[in-house]
Formats: sequence, C-alpha cells, structure tokens
Amino acid sequence: MRKSQHSGLVVKAYVKSPSTWTDAYVGEISAEGAAEVVAMNKLIPQGYQVEELWLPDIDSNHSAFRLVKGLRTVVVAGDDVQTIRQAVQHEATHALFHALKELSKGGEAEAAIAGCTLEKVGAIYGTLLGFRDSLKPLDVSTKGNLNVLGGNSAPKASKTSQEGGPQIPYKDLVLNPSLEEELVEKEYLLAMVSPANWGEDTEHPWRDCGELFATTLSAYLSDEEQLAQSVKHTLAILKERYPDRHACVEEAMDDLLHIVATFKQGYVRAAEGEEEIGTDWLSKLREFKVEDPTGAQKFIKQAATISLIELDGVLYLTSVEDPEYTAKMADDGANWIRALAK
Repeated sequence: MRKSQHSGLVVKAYVKSPSTWTDAYVGEISAEGAAEVVAMNKLIPQGYQVEELWLPDIDSNHSAFRLVKGLRTVVVAGDDVQTIRQAVQHEATHALFHALKELSKGGEAEAAIAGCTLEKVGAIYGTLLGFRDSLKPLDVSTKGNLNVLGGNSAPKASKTSQEGGPQIPYKDLVLNPSLEEELVEKEYLLAMVSPANWGEDTEHPWRDCGELFATTLSAYLSDEEQLAQSVKHTLAILKERYPDRHACVEEAMDDLLHIVATFKQGYVRAAEGEEEIGTDWLSKLREFKVEDPTGAQKFIKQAATISLIELDGVLYLTSVEDPEYTAKMADDGANWIRALAK
C-alpha cells in the first residue's frame, strides 16, 4: 500500500504483484485524482466531503463511493485510472448525492432545498421508468437490432464489427452498439446519458436514480456537448414515434439538465479560485413541483449508500438506507480493503 497526501486529501494506492503500475505512474494518477476530488469537494457541503481516495490495482468493477469504517471514500479501480478525472467525477457525484440525502434530514435552511432536489431527481427517474415500461417489448432477436424504440421496424445492419456482429449506423441509434451485451431492452431509454454513446466507458444510469444523477452530472462535466447531442437524439426519436406522449420525458430531461448545469456553474466558479461553494449552487435551482413525493422517496431510498464495516475481524457490506441489509465481503475483496483501510 502506498499512501500520500494532496491538498489535505489522503490518497492510498494498492499495487498488486506483479503489476504494470510503477511508482511514477502511481504518483501521476494520485495527483490527478486528488486534484479532481478537491475540486468536487468545493461543491459538497462541509461535513460530507470526500476524505480519502483509493486507487487499487484490481478489477474496475470495484470503482465506487463507499463509507469505509465511517470515512467517505472514493474508489477508482483498475483500468478506470486511465480516465481518472472522469472516474473521480462520477464517484464523487455519488458522494454529493449521499450528502444531499444526509443534509435533507437536518433543520438547516438548505435542508428543504436539498430534499426538494432529491425528490425531483427521484421523480425524473420515475418518469423515465414509467415511460420505458409503457412501451411495447422490443424485438432484439436479430443481433445488432439496437434501434431502441423501433421494435420490428429497426433498420437492417449495414456493416460488420471486428467481432463479427452486425452494427447499425449511429444516426439510427439511441445507443452505441458496443453496449449491446451489457444491456437488456428495458434499460435502453435510460441509457441516453451513458458516455458509451460517444465512445467513452459505459455507465449504468438505469440502475437507480443515484446512478442516473451521477452519470448525467459527470457526463455533463466531462463532455457537455456529446451528452446534449445524445439526449437530443433520443428525444427526437420519441417525438417522432410517440408525438402524443413524449412531452413528459422531454420535461423530465429538461429538469435534470438544469440541475447538472447549475452544479457545473458552481464547479467552474470553484475552478476559477472560489474556495468554498458548498450548498450555494443549490440556491440557484429553480423551484420544482413533484406530483408524487412518496414515489420519488421510494426511488431515493433504492439509491443506497454502501458502508464497509468490520465485526470480529470480518468485513461486511451494509446499507445506510436499510439497516437490516448486511452481506459478508468476499475474501478476494477483503484483502485489498484491509490493506487500504489501515
């Protein structure tokens, strides 16, 4: 384990043996990752900011935001360090989402704004989910048939990929064909904000409203133009095929993009030298109306924050939102976590 400090942030790297990670490389990714955490922390309320950055040389699937023995920790694992700035942005956005949840429980003036913002994100997710579930099942029996809302009318494949599977021109798609094996038909609509649509690493915004928020915000920070094109493309298809029904999705995405754009304005101010933005960006959000607060809260609860705790020498995963949830950590994961948690 290699430990360093950057602008007050603790950075820990776990380098397996053998590894291609040299000391120079670890120093490079530590500095770059820490700089991004510090930038994101300026927009996270005091008391909820990220405290440690972990860089384990293991499977990328372990990248996450976690509470590790109470410490707010961003984990960027494996190949994700190759695009560490974007990876940190995504996982730190989960830290922001967790902060808003915790902030909304208090009696401070900003608690109501935080709660309202969360409810709106939950409601947006519910709108997209409801619209998706109302569509007729897609015909994905033909390999390469990825015209998201096209069903049997999807265009024929026009070329073949290096792997031998047919592909469809991007202009006819909502998704990049590279997502084919990672998605099932029910997830297509919510994937409009996935960076895989413009050739970057895939994310999973369909999983819960926290992932929708994190994927959209980090995509907006790293490539606003590409995200806008992907959303615009999806909405154009919806408007053409569902002219009487598409407006709810268009309105939901307008609200979501307003939220992430407001955050980015604060992010830019922080980059220009303002020290503590905190919850100031929240006050610049427009007032939201949520028709079904109970339904929105259900989706917020599903976007759980996972804690790592140790009991009698055994590591467990628990959920902040569901105290009854406990799962033993697999042995292969416990070793590197113990090394970095020292």
